[in-house]
Amino acid sequence: MVGNYNVVTLCGSTRFKDEFMEAQKRLTLEGNIVISVGLFGHSGDSEVWENMDEGTLTKTKEMLDDMHKRKIDMCDWIYVINVGCYIGSSTLSEIEYARAHGKPIRFWFDLSRFDGKRVRVHDRFGEAHIGLARYESPDYCFHEYGEDEDAIMLGNLILYESQIVSIEEIEPYRFYGWETADVEDDEYGLTPCDYYDLLCGIWCADTCAPRMRVDWTPENKTLGQCSITAFLMQDIFGGKVYGVPLADGNYHCFNVVEGCVFDLTSEQFGSQVLDYSNCPEQSREVHFAKAEKKERYEKLKKMLMEKRGDFDE
Repeated sequence: MVGNYNVVTLCGSTRFKDEFMEAQKRLTLEGNIVISVGLFGHSGDSEVWENMDEGTLTKTKEMLDDMHKRKIDMCDWIYVINVGCYIGSSTLSEIEYARAHGKPIRFWFDLSRFDGKRVRVHDRFGEAHIGLARYESPDYCFHEYGEDEDAIMLGNLILYESQIVSIEEIEPYRFYGWETADVEDDEYGLTPCDYYDLLCGIWCADTCAPRMRVDWTPENKTLGQCSITAFLMQDIFGGKVYGVPLADGNYHCFNVVEGCVFDLTSEQFGSQVLDYSNCPEQSREVHFAKAEKKERYEKLKKMLMEKRGDFDE
């Protein structure tokens, strides 16, 4: 602090000149001394680089990068202008430098607006993740994980804001019971929504019931997957498997766990409304008496366990 004022250094791509100026004004009016960039090389000050030979250009950029780290040395915390979650390599190095020197980090992009939403996240390691987002504040992350930074939890996977390249809200879950499907498995703390997201990348024609395989498509991915999915969820969550009687004499399987009713494969019925009340309990011994169904179950289980193992990495 200088006097009664915190000192804040702005970091981010200079392509976001308007956002830098807005943040500088706002943070100043909030009672902070604001240190910003000296020029906007990507938006308005490009003439600085004109007529520079390559050697001079390299040395100038190295000087500016080093100068900004000295600005970080002078501040109490940094404010990252990460419009749309964009963080370039120079900004990332500044974030890492600030973190290594115990400087708190705040971000322009508000992750909290994704709390409770189904999202797709691309991280800076090249991985894509889909799931129901739970926002965690910097105070919580610092207390639990020692990181003073906003984060999104997808299942038990934590993604800090500095690791996120992009995040977008996607269509909500459509399987029956998703709104109240809050039971968690004992090992990973994952919910039925998390397993639905994992299974969306696994269900395929090979795991579809043979009589329905000709109609299976990636768009109708839950078709013919009900029994093997329901018994797999029973392995994970316990509870019981029940079956909705269908007109063709078969049963559509779903799960009931501690009073929580959910059907991960209900989307195959489109707008048809199923009646989940007073349905008969289903036996895996009866279902798996069919060798092909047991083989499909084992295949689905193996692929799910492999995909779920990514959480250990």
